[in-house]
Amino acid sequence: MTPPESDASKIEGQGNVQHALLMRFVSAAVLIPPAVTAVIVGGQLFSSLVALAAVLMIFEWTRMVEGKSFSWRFYVLAVATCIAMMLAGAENYYAAYAVACVSGAITLLPYKGSTFWPAVAVPYIIAPCASLLWLRVDPDYGRALTILIFATVWAADSGAFLFGKLIGGPKISYALSPSKTWAGIGGGVAGGAVLGAIAGAILFGPAAMGPFFLGGGLLG
Repeated sequence: MTPPESDASKIEGQGNVQHALLMRFVSAAVLIPPAVTAVIVGGQLFSSLVALAAVLMIFEWTRMVEGKSFSWRFYVLAVATCIAMMLAGAENYYAAYAVACVSGAITLLPYKGSTFWPAVAVPYIIAPCASLLWLRVDPDYGRALTILIFATVWAADSGAFLFGKLIGGPKISYALSPSKTWAGIGGGVAGGAVLGAIAGAILFGPAAMGPFFLGGGLLG
């Protein structure tokens, strides 16, 4: 007996969710160990990893806000990102921020159209990545806090995925990201907050649960 179309759709949807979860587990098993290893080792290994991730984020950002891949603004920001990460890796943080700001100013030039959105990559991507390298070198808590940031992002992403798939509901912006829902945002905030509270208690004691709960939710 063939199930009704609605039931078939539900079965197919459950299969898609299970497949997506499996892919996430596989990717986590492959990518998390080298990421955590880079944080623990620090130095050039961690700086190189952050630089690579930053360039990939720059590519995704400029592709999204400009509607095309490999624009001249992407190349400006990508080169500046590499230079900024090299400077931050050598503990020249203010120079790294300066390079990032100059690159953002260059992208504001009206050559081949004018848009300010690529320049948002400076405070949104490049400066935080340089700050991450700065955080890592803290002798007391740099390593632990850096791993905590990574784990909070992973928890927020997982929470957003689960809430978005299980609850669904209204979309945030179909034009920018057709799969993102408001329920997913709630899941991301919840995942980041819970992980933050747990990690805060482990690292600094129960009294830190409140601030880390708020910080994890904000990061999520």
